[in-house]
Amino acid sequence: TGIDYTISEKRPAPPADVNGDGKISIADVSIVVFYMGKSGSTAVKYDLSGDGKVTLTDLSILVSMIGKK
Repeated sequence: TGIDYTISEKRPAPPADVNGDGKISIADVSIVVFYMGKSGSTAVKYDLSGDGKVTLTDLSILVSMIGKK
């Protein structure tokens, strides 16, 4: 009947993609640096190690993933 269907699957962003743009880049690094030393509900998204606080460990995790999808 002339109907075309397009199915697209949106993948969830990797945890290190803190800005949610689908890629891990320097933009994500700048956000994590901004939250360095912070903890609690405002920082939980940027606490990549899960230790309750945004630290150099989280930054290291993020930097090791730059360019990965």
